[in-house]
Amino acid sequence: MDWERAIRQGRGELLRLVLWMLVRAGSGVVSKDVHLELLRMVRVAESGFRRLVVMAARGVSVRLVPTRRGPGVVERRRTLPRRPPVPLFDRRKRFGVAGIGRAGDPRVTVIGLDDWQGRTVAGGAVERELNPLRLRHRLLALQAGLGDVPKHALRLARCRARRAQATARGGKALPISPMRPGWPPGYRINGQEAVHEMLLGLDSLARRADAAAVAR
Repeated sequence: MDWERAIRQGRGELLRLVLWMLVRAGSGVVSKDVHLELLRMVRVAESGFRRLVVMAARGVSVRLVPTRRGPGVVERRRTLPRRPPVPLFDRRKRFGVAGIGRAGDPRVTVIGLDDWQGRTVAGGAVERELNPLRLRHRLLALQAGLGDVPKHALRLARCRARRAQATARGGKALPISPMRPGWPPGYRINGQEAVHEMLLGLDSLARRADAAAVAR
């Protein structure tokens, strides 16, 4: 298996998807339909990025260095805010937990606080517009992550080592695999598009690499 070629190809496809979403999001407000479309696509891109990192982390091993904490240790403080990176682990599904609210419940809006506005369109209807600032932050984090995949592969190896160490010491058993069972987040069984086929391909390759990493 030519892993490096597969990683390069997957990275290129994800970068094109992220750039398309950044252009689609623009710099101002977007309609509700566009916002929902981008939310669906960013889940696909983040899921694909995690699988790309799993592939890049195959064979990477790290040795954890114990951290020193005491009166003589001065912790470094960041002076500039740092954009949170893309999470390395899929969000696990919660079964047997009742959802909050119902689909038909009205949404309470506070004027001046909610980040949306409406504009009148043809026919006198009001089209809802949103400012996808948080979505842009996620896209920029994705773009930065795709710019340095080996860095996040090392990050994943360290996280795995810490989880394995905590489990060995009798702590709470945490998932070692960053991918949850079942379909990858963002994948659609019905109404598939090219991005969903790409995600499924990355997921298949990543599970092969992940199985080898967990077995080591």
